[in-house]
Amino acid sequence: SLAHSSTAVPPYSTRRVVHRGREFFSAQVQPAGHGAPVPPLVLLPPVGVGIDRAFYNRLHQEWHALGSPAAMHSYDLLGTGDASPKPRRFYSPEVWAAQLDDYLREHVKTPSVLVVQAGCFRAPSR
Repeated sequence: SLAHSSTAVPPYSTRRVVHRGREFFSAQVQPAGHGAPVPPLVLLPPVGVGIDRAFYNRLHQEWHALGSPAAMHSYDLLGTGDASPKPRRFYSPEVWAAQLDDYLREHVKTPSVLVVQAGCFRAPSR
């Protein structure tokens, strides 16, 4: 259970990703462990002041404790975390949907499971 969570930091890499040649965001990728192939998880953080990919750090720890049955990706939505530039107003859901579509196509490259916290989020389904 999460109450007995390991505090070990799971192995992952953090990479800077260029979105459409002008905007940058960071993605944290935890590789899959050994075993049967399982679709990767792509974690989308909730939108809010001060919320970024670190929202899922505890889940990354638990996933690692389970042996990382699948790769896990968590990234900053444009305008959040260490993404740049920082706009004076929020990006629209359409911009974030395009970011997700590009990330899935260019970095995940396989069917995946989206994990979304809060609200409805219309995601591309290619």
